[in-house]
Amino acid sequence: MTILFSFSRWLQRWKYAALSIVSTGLLIVTHPQAAQTQVVNEPARSASAFVDSIGVVTHLRYLDTAYAHYEDIVKPKLQELGVRHIRDGGRDPEFFRRLNDLATIGIHSTLVMDPRDGIDPSNVISTAIAPVLPSIEAVEGPNEWDVQPHLSYKGQPFPVGILAYANELFQ
Repeated sequence: MTILFSFSRWLQRWKYAALSIVSTGLLIVTHPQAAQTQVVNEPARSASAFVDSIGVVTHLRYLDTAYAHYEDIVKPKLQELGVRHIRDGGRDPEFFRRLNDLATIGIHSTLVMDPRDGIDPSNVISTAIAPVLPSIEAVEGPNEWDVQPHLSYKGQPFPVGILAYANELFQ
């Protein structure tokens, strides 16, 4: 009776582990190829390379939000996080100043170009790129036009209008 009681207690404690072992055994028996391990040689990369693969979306020109506290919150927190890349868009002088300031501490930008900001492919270099040339890493087209069906570019709605904008921007 004591042995049965002890086995019963053991089974209650270890039933999930036992079930897992039995399940794995059945899997191996029914699917022998599942038991084979495939080794993939992946070169080790540095932690720095991983951090360099990450970017943070910001809204540096949203001065009616926490972004108004650029000097005392936003900039120090980005620096503390070790962020090296941000993504943002706009074209006002304070926005440009902030992007260039971040570049001095190693944080560079992907700029979102959007006709709603007065950025036209004919003026993109002078209006949006030249003022932040030291900080810029990449340029991308407009964001989230698919959720705003009333938007258009040169009278063309999404997606045709944005495709035209992107092609002109590329040129």
